[in-house]
Amino acid sequence: MALTIRTVVRDPVHGDIGLTREELAILDTPQMQRLRGVRQLGTAYLVYPGAQHTRFEHSLGTMHLVQAMVEAINRNRALAPGELIGVADDELRILRAAALVHDLTHIPFGHGIEDASGILARHDSAARYAVALGPQTAVGAVLERMGIRREVLATLVPESDAAVPAGEGEPALAQGRLGLGLAGPGAAAAEADSFPDLRRLPQVPPLLAANPLGHHLRRHPGLPQARCPLHRPQPAL
Repeated sequence: MALTIRTVVRDPVHGDIGLTREELAILDTPQMQRLRGVRQLGTAYLVYPGAQHTRFEHSLGTMHLVQAMVEAINRNRALAPGELIGVADDELRILRAAALVHDLTHIPFGHGIEDASGILARHDSAARYAVALGPQTAVGAVLERMGIRREVLATLVPESDAAVPAGEGEPALAQGRLGLGLAGPGAAAAEADSFPDLRRLPQVPPLLAANPLGHHLRRHPGLPQARCPLHRPQPAL
């Protein structure tokens, strides 16, 4: 089922960003609106007055880059459909939603007092995501109505993190971030929220080929192995 864009937000970096009715419902929750008051760059605006953007528009931009990455993947698959794996519309729906809510647990000055000083634990832990995206929250209720809450949580929570409560879904989509990470020696996670300007990358080189199971990707010799956990986890009964 193709996504239906219902409205467009004009972004100063990416231009027009389309949103579905479901994504608008996510943005209208109190948790997402809170991000309008969390500056992306902490106190950097005191030195650079133009650094005023927030986690809210950052989340919109992350979703936009996920869309661009998926479109590039599918363009390459069209060149060699028998060799490459694409991303289906139902998977794209999950990835876009996960991109929108990926900073939901962020606090003001988060990286400074979490990563740099270690005063507080990281905001993106499995336990905090489980609470923030629980069915009792407004955004969790929206995702539950969409039928993808467990899949979104699994996308955001690292597979190695054992703090995910039982029944909250198998975190099979979470190699790297947003299900698009690279696994292998020296390979870094390809995070959509820190990806370079994809307008300068009109087409991803067709380097990835599917294995017989379809759950992983392999790259040409000499490049790191890539995992493609784009199959949807089975919801808990």
